[in-house]
Amino acid sequence: MILSGGQSAIAGTSFILLAHAPSQEIVNLAGYAAFGAFYFLLAARQLRLINSAESPR
Repeated sequence: MILSGGQSAIAGTSFILLAHAPSQEIVNLAGYAAFGAFYFLLAARQLRLINSAESPR
C-alpha cells in the first residue's frame, strides 16, 4: 500500500505538470490506470492468501 501511495503521489504530480503541456495524451492516464490495476491485483491476491490461511478447513 505504501508503494501504491507513493506511485499515486508521483502520478498526481506528473498530471499537474503535464496539464500545462501543449500536447496532452491519454497514454499518460492509461499508464497510471495500468499501474493502479497491477497494485490492486497484488493487494487482492495478498488478501486472498491471508484469508485462506486464517480460515479453518
